[in-house]
Amino acid sequence: MVAALSAVLIAATVGVTRAVGDEGTELTTRNVQVTTGSMQETVSASGTVAAKSTEDLNFSVSGEVVAVNVEQGDTVRKNDVLARIDSASLRAQVAQAEASVASAESKLASDEDADASSAQLNADSASLSAARSELAVAEANLASATLRSPIRGTISSLDLVVGQYVSAGSSSSGATASGGSTGTSSGATSPQTTSSTSSPQIQVISTSSYVVEASVDDTQISKLTQGDQATITVNGSTERAFGTVSSVGLVATTSSGVSSFPVVVDVTGNPTGLHAGSTATVSIVYRQLNDVLQVSSLAISNNGGKKSVKLVTDSGIEEREVTTGVTAGATTQILTGLQDGDQVQVTIPAAVTGGARTGGQGESPFGAGQFPGGGGLPAGGPPAGFPMGGMQ
Repeated sequence: MVAALSAVLIAATVGVTRAVGDEGTELTTRNVQVTTGSMQETVSASGTVAAKSTEDLNFSVSGEVVAVNVEQGDTVRKNDVLARIDSASLRAQVAQAEASVASAESKLASDEDADASSAQLNADSASLSAARSELAVAEANLASATLRSPIRGTISSLDLVVGQYVSAGSSSSGATASGGSTGTSSGATSPQTTSSTSSPQIQVISTSSYVVEASVDDTQISKLTQGDQATITVNGSTERAFGTVSSVGLVATTSSGVSSFPVVVDVTGNPTGLHAGSTATVSIVYRQLNDVLQVSSLAISNNGGKKSVKLVTDSGIEEREVTTGVTAGATTQILTGLQDGDQVQVTIPAAVTGGARTGGQGESPFGAGQFPGGGGLPAGGPPAGFPMGGMQ
């Protein structure tokens, strides 16, 4: 992935000349400065924006719906009451269970006062324990007559109306995005919510936290680790969000003979312009070099295995042999042969300098100086809280 044109590298352009190549291609010659800065190697992937948490909610007890307090699209807070079913029979069950507990307690106390046998007292204690268990179930069922939101978010679907009769028989489901598949939320299952193979009665998605579920092919996946930094660009938008890799999948899927692995990127903060279901491009930084000498890759020639540049000197152009290190996007690391502040000559076909550039989208022939292609962050920097760890 190559970032936009680096102002640092082009600021030292001191001359522009034009010539015609062997095939009639117009060439432009520019002088660019060798700089010291950061270089970042990245893996680019496409993915889908998803809510970080999705909760499928259903009543786990049977009854008639007597209240629905939300509509699709409403914003709710954690523990907000979403709907209720008629609880008269459930309250009666609680009262009956309470009476059974009281009776069992009285029987045990009476037998203790009468110095009953150990067997009788053990039987009384067992009866009391059973009564208390029945009371706990009855109380849980009564609480289940009220459906509450377990998260802060938005009502994404609603399949309940007042007067509807709902049946029990499912268990709660809470999903968090993880490599493109749905998993059960961590923590205890709430007794009042249910899920089944059918559509949920109410679905709540988080709208304050997002992830990008991306796919990385098998030739690149070994470069990535949890905690790597990433930039996220939603297709059709110029705004960029930031994030970190939260998981790297271990099981590949294969399509058309190409194996790819799921990678989940947690979005940092709550940037605008993100919507669940949107397609996005993710650039993940897997290696960063700081304080390295770098120059536009177009300045480097390879002749018989020896690399050289055209060094601009006071007396003219000098062919200077160089040794190079890593190449990130359109920028190459210089190990020997040049120093910070040197200027070298770059020859560029008109197709590169004009409106139709060669290379990938947004590629600059002079190297990158902005995150993630190599150097600083975009203007204004990342949003507050953007983590700066996770780089090697």
